[in-house]
Order: sequence, then C-alpha cells, then structure tokens
Amino acid sequence: MLEIKNKAKESVQREARGFSALTLIKSARLQLATARDSEVKGDLRTAFSSYIKAATLAKMTMDSQDYAIESKGKGGAIRQELNDFLNVCHPYAVLAC
Repeated sequence: MLEIKNKAKESVQREARGFSALTLIKSARLQLATARDSEVKGDLRTAFSSYIKAATLAKMTMDSQDYAIESKGKGGAIRQELNDFLNVCHPYAVLAC
C-alpha cells in the first residue's frame, strides 16, 4: 500500500508541475471518477492509486499561488471548483494526503 501511495504521489508531482490551479482540480475530478470506476470493477489497486492522485492534485491546488491569491478576496472560479470537488470527494481521497 505504501508503495502504491508513494508512486501515485510522485507521478502526480512530476507530471502536474507547472499546471494552473484550475487544471489541477479538473484533473483531480478525473482521477476521482477513475477511482470510483475502478472500485466498482473490483480493481482496488488502481482505485487506491487514483484516490491518492486525486487527493494530491487537490492539495497541489490548495498550495498554488493562484488559489492563495484568490483566497484573499471573495473567492472565484478556483475556490468554487475546489469546494465542489471536496463536496463530492470520497472520504478516503481526502485522508490520503
């Protein structure tokens, strides 16, 4: 499990570096959909990896400069997308990071 988690995190951090906050959160949504689909099919390794990727992407969004700038104001598209993601997120994905 630890190996799957570490590989998933490293993969996301390597491949998503430099992406905009909106792209990161949209990618997190795609990973969440992949995780749920894999879980239904019984492919728990892929599901776990995708949940980790989704959580890592969400954390990268929250750590981004774009999000920090937007958070100082009344909010905007990034904050709304992130809130929407967190409201539908699987509980394990939030705990994965």
